[in-house]
Amino acid sequence: DTAAGEGSGIVIGSNTIQYRGDSATGAAISIGGAGTVYTDIVARDNIISGTGAESTGILLRQVRNATVTGNSITGLATGIALTAESRQCLVVDNRVTDCATVGYQLTAPGGNNVMTGNYCFGTCARPTKFSGKRPTDRVERTELIRLR
Repeated sequence: DTAAGEGSGIVIGSNTIQYRGDSATGAAISIGGAGTVYTDIVARDNIISGTGAESTGILLRQVRNATVTGNSITGLATGIALTAESRQCLVVDNRVTDCATVGYQLTAPGGNNVMTGNYCFGTCARPTKFSGKRPTDRVERTELIRLR
C-alpha cells in the first residue's frame, strides 16, 4: 500500500533501452521528483544506450533506500545521477561508457548514500561529480578505466 505521492517496492530490471533524449530533464530511467517520494526501488541489470546532449541513463530524485546495480550505460551525457535529497541509496557494480559530461553524479543528496565498485570506460569527460556531498555519503572505488 502506498499513499498519494508515494511509491514503494518497484523493480526496474533486465531491460534493453535505446534512448534518444535532448532535454536537460530527460532520462532513460527516471524515478522520483514532482513531490513523489519513492522507497525500496531497485534498478538492476539494465542495458541503456543512446544519444542526447543533456540526457541521463538513470536518474533518482527524492528516492529513499534504492539500489542501482549491474547496469550498463553507453553514450549519454550522464550515466547515473542521485539528486534532490535522495538518501540511503546504494549504487554498486555499474558500468558507464562514453558519457559526454559525467559518469556518476551525486548532487544535493539527502545523505547516507553509498557509491562503490562502479566504473567508467572509454571517454568520460568527468568520471564523477559530487556537488554538495554530505559527510554521511560514502564514495569509493569508482574509477575511470581507459581502454584503447
